Amino acid sequence: MSPLTVQIIILLVFILSWAGIITIGVLLAKHFIRKQKK
Repeated sequence: MSPLTVQIIILLVFILSWAGIITIGVLLAKHFIRKQKK
């Protein structure tokens, strides 16, 4: 494992974790917006 490979893996994990957080946030926001419309 070269330092560059480790950095790329860390970067990918960081991006994926943020993508997951944003996706969950968007889904929750849509869910709450639907509840408020009723």
